[in-house]
Amino acid sequence: MFASRFRRFGAGLALSAIALLAGCDKPEPLASTTGSISDLVTNVSVRGGTVPGVLELGTVPTGTLGPTATVAGITAAVNGGSAAMDVTGSDTYTRLLVSAVGTDDYYSVPLPTASALENVVISLSPDVNGSQLRLRYALEGASGIGPYFEQTLRIIRAGNGDFQASVAWTGASDVDLHVFDPNGEHVYYGNRNATTGGRLDIDSNAACTIDNTNVENIFWPLNGAPAGQYRVELHYYDDCGVPRSDWVVTVLLRGQAPAITTGSFVGAAGVANPAVVIGNFTY
Repeated sequence: MFASRFRRFGAGLALSAIALLAGCDKPEPLASTTGSISDLVTNVSVRGGTVPGVLELGTVPTGTLGPTATVAGITAAVNGGSAAMDVTGSDTYTRLLVSAVGTDDYYSVPLPTASALENVVISLSPDVNGSQLRLRYALEGASGIGPYFEQTLRIIRAGNGDFQASVAWTGASDVDLHVFDPNGEHVYYGNRNATTGGRLDIDSNAACTIDNTNVENIFWPLNGAPAGQYRVELHYYDDCGVPRSDWVVTVLLRGQAPAITTGSFVGAAGVANPAVVIGNFTY
């Protein structure tokens, strides 16, 4: 057991160092010439994806009288991946507005019923470069639109192509992404490079060596993924002493809409938190 954990620690540390050299250096804010928010954020949704946002063209509306928003959740994600936030209102709201500093347009999410708390999933474009995306949230209630709450989301550049699976999570814990390819080969921290071309290019918080990245990514490059079925799993390797880790997994196959799954690991890693099968995906 000690030898296994030592190999996990050493490999994770090496990959973390590579990631830092390859594109996890200090990010810069996105420039004001990025165009529409839709060039960076491909969708905003609530209620498990059943209520998607609508892209509205033009200047985002402003207000001061409506509910005040408070946003907490995932603070980093990969290009092509997702982040999930709890958006709490000082009063109930019936519409959520999401915009980004330095971009045009905004997403409007009308709620079927009034709510004071929604879990919001932000889906990112695969083409976003590593940077800081400054998102702004506003709520509309009975008295109008409230002031904006600004949150900085760090975007970490990761590999993508024919197949990409990524996870982002809260809490300083060790969450591991696993993918089984059509040939049955298992891609994870113990086998980072598949013979079919798949690769784990980001492995975060290995053996509780906390790097504050909190994302992992496995991909097959463009025109490099074998056809067939892929199984994606999420494992709680170690809670590292934190009581809870909320996560969002995004599976993106070329030519298909992203599949997004959210969940939580609560309590200690182990029996109480068995591996989660995200699903089987055919390419």
